[in-house]
Amino acid sequence: MKDVKTQEDMLKQNLRTARKAKEDEWPNQRALLASSYGDYAGAVARLEAAASGSPPR
Repeated sequence: MKDVKTQEDMLKQNLRTARKAKEDEWPNQRALLASSYGDYAGAVARLEAAASGSPPR
């Protein structure tokens, strides 16, 4: 559960940063958001798998 919270906090931080980004910073911000979302989704999948007793897909 701690991993999910950590990843959620990082995703929220990157969203706040993206809102303040200038146009020339957007390619980097998009990459950071995509990575953060992937990390968050992976953490949620691992938590759900652990809760159900099945391996993550």
